[in-house]
Amino acid sequence: MRNLLVIAAIIGTPAAASAQIHRETASLSMGVDFGAAITESQGADSVTGPAFLVRGGYEFRNGVTPELAISYGHWSRNVLGTDISESALSVLPGLRWSILASAVRPWISLHIGYGRLTAGDTGLDGIGLNTGAGVDWFFTPRVGAGLHVTWNKVVISSDSMGGNQQGEAWVDTGAGLALLW
Repeated sequence: MRNLLVIAAIIGTPAAASAQIHRETASLSMGVDFGAAITESQGADSVTGPAFLVRGGYEFRNGVTPELAISYGHWSRNVLGTDISESALSVLPGLRWSILASAVRPWISLHIGYGRLTAGDTGLDGIGLNTGAGVDWFFTPRVGAGLHVTWNKVVISSDSMGGNQQGEAWVDTGAGLALLW
């Protein structure tokens, strides 16, 4: 019986502590993530470069957050002996859902909006996509840190059926800061 009480105390203590961070009201939600963008280039070697995402929105009590995200990735590659600097900038309205309202908050997100690919002096506009998952750990009721993995793509052209897409895709892995007000 004593062992059961010890096990219950070990399991129950984190749950009681996390109840203090439970969101009883809706709130503003913001964050900034930094990471490594690993490209999925078509016909070229995959390369890695820095990436970041800034987001802000309004989190409802159920954890759903309509938000606006701005993402940027940059990488360089050598094509036929020439160094080429490439970047992608996207402005993406979308949704993020924090699955648990506790100190540890797994989340998923989906954003679709404007994207711009730049290579050297040439820039092309298109559709930006971002979807991902991660976990935020709130060490105070308003401030937390997290880890994430996102898939990003900027499509600059495709055929009439949406196939044969031209653009750039990359996976971003990293960490960030999460804020609630």
